[in-house]
Parts: sequence; C-alpha cells; structure tokens
Amino acid sequence: MALPVARLLQRIAPYNEQLPWLPAALSHALEADRVQPARAVLSSFPPLAAHLAGLLFHWRTGAPWIADFRDPLAGNPFRNRRWAQPYDRALENAVLRHAGAVLVTNDAAAERLRARHPSHAGKIHVLWNGFDPEEPAVRPAPETSPRRLVHAGSLYGPRRPEALLRAVALLLDSGRLKPEAWRIEFTGPYEETSFAGCRAAFERLKDAGVIEIRGGQRPKHELEEAMTRASLLLLLDLTGEDRSVQVPAKLFDYVRSGLPVVAWSPPGSPVRRILQRSGIASLVFAPDEPDGMVAERLAAWLEEPPPVAAPSEWILETFDGARQAAFLARLVRAVAAGGRAGLASSRPPVSSGRP
Repeated sequence: MALPVARLLQRIAPYNEQLPWLPAALSHALEADRVQPARAVLSSFPPLAAHLAGLLFHWRTGAPWIADFRDPLAGNPFRNRRWAQPYDRALENAVLRHAGAVLVTNDAAAERLRARHPSHAGKIHVLWNGFDPEEPAVRPAPETSPRRLVHAGSLYGPRRPEALLRAVALLLDSGRLKPEAWRIEFTGPYEETSFAGCRAAFERLKDAGVIEIRGGQRPKHELEEAMTRASLLLLLDLTGEDRSVQVPAKLFDYVRSGLPVVAWSPPGSPVRRILQRSGIASLVFAPDEPDGMVAERLAAWLEEPPPVAAPSEWILETFDGARQAAFLARLVRAVAAGGRAGLASSRPPVSSGRP
C-alpha cells in the first residue's frame, strides 16, 4: 500500500486508524522477512493499522498471524458512531477469518467474541493485562493532610467522574464533608466533555478548593507520585452501557499499591470480579446508582478510609507479566508450528512488488 493511498483511506475512515503508518511498517516487515523468513507475525489493536499490517503481511508471506485485541473492535463503546458499525463488524470478521489465533484481555470479552464467531471459537484465547514483577509497586506515603482521592490516568469517552462529583457535592452541602479534609485529584489527560455532565457540582467543588486537576499527558513517574499521595484511588470502568468487558490496565498498578479503591463498574464485570479477589479494600458502585445512595456509602469511607492492605496471592500469581509472557510464547510456538505451507491457499493473489 502506497502512502498517498493510506492517507486517502484515513481521511474517509470513520476513526483515526493511524493508516499513514501502515506502508512503512509493512515495507520494513517484508524487508526483514526476505533476510530471515518470519515463523509468525503478531499485531495488536489499537490502532487498527497494526492489524491491517499483520493481515497484509500474512497475505504477502503466508506467515501465520496472531491478532491481539487489547480493546474490542466491533461493539467497542468508544467507537460509537452507529453508521460505522458495519465497518467494524466487517473488519472483525476479516481478522477472525484469517488469523491463526486471536487474543483478548479477559474471559468476558472472549465469551462475547466466541458468541459472535462460533465457527472460530477455538482460535480465541485470553491474554490478561498484568504487571511486570521486576517493576517495584507504588508504595503509599504516610498519611497526609488533606487526604486525597486520586485518579491517575486518562479520562475519555464515557469514563467520566460525574456520579462521584455529584455525590461529594451533596456531602459538602450537607456539612458531612469539610472542604479542608479532602482533595479529589485528577492527574492525566481529559476531554472537554469529561466534566460536562456534572458542571454545577464541579464548579461547587472547585470553588471550595476540593478539586485539583493536572491535565495533559504525564510521565509514568508522575502518575505514580500522585498515587503515593493518595488515601483512596479512583477507577472508572464506565462504557456507556450496562456491561463492561474491559479491564483498565491501571487496575493492576492500583491493586499492587494496596490502597483502597473507589470504583464505578457494571454488575458482573471482570473489574468487579478482580477487585473482589484482590485482597485490598474496594467500594464499587453501579453506573446507575442514585447520587444520594452513592453519597451515603461514600461518606463512611471519607470519614475513615480503610487501611492499606497487601494484594492477594491470587492477584500476584494470576496477573504476573512473566506468566502472561510464557503463555504468549507457547501460543506463538503452537501457531508457528503450522508453518506457511498450510496457509498459502488462504492468500489472495498479490503483486511481488514493494507496497
């Protein structure tokens, strides 16, 4: 694929798929393959350009292809243009048809994908997000004043802290929360709409000095520093739907810190199941829980936050990055064992020239 063609396709695509990156990536991959033929190729979404590169490389060389979905494609709540749904479904169908193996981040996502593609159910595998065991966990600092409820990371799409801010504003107005006692800190990028649904509460808390925002992209060490100042951590597993099949990667950093977590997540979600077995204290709200009920349950935690706790052995074993890497290595070897010969018949005819 030539760069001008990729740029044209990006202009008409419904989302930013990073398509101008595709020609150079594919060209370099094919050059490397001529020097030493690849036993397999692995691509990870997002962005979509990575999967398109994997698919084209597979077609051009016959190398077995493993397609990794760190986020869903079809049915992704953040790809929410209704008119583009057939586009996402067609792309997902192409991936499932041509990939030798498909990875998703959790069991709920795997179940949904298998239900949509029962004829390809056997090639769908779970590769959980996790943590690097060689990387030290964040250690909270001794208790500071004021106490802090910290969100470390991006606010985007439906992941908005509206219910939290409305509930805290109720507690402030009722006198159950003293403005000098707590700070709600958001460190990381946010969108113009992130606080739009709770504007009155946001302004009330901002005027009282309760909210602090450090916007924009932040290096990892700054996010970790924000966590060390926290008494509570905030997790928003919100998708705009009544269910979630995603597990925010920050969950594992949060759990390893041992700090209590205040979370919003739909009933039955993977996030809820992980928090229940995490060993740390967690207070989880449903997305549609009434503001008054949220305020009542949250008040007890703000009056006396639970202590820091050690994460469970289940967490430390199940989501150990070395364990995930070992599983992926076994899968790559299994897919590569099929070689190129058995896959060549699935390739459409292509030219022998460079893309």
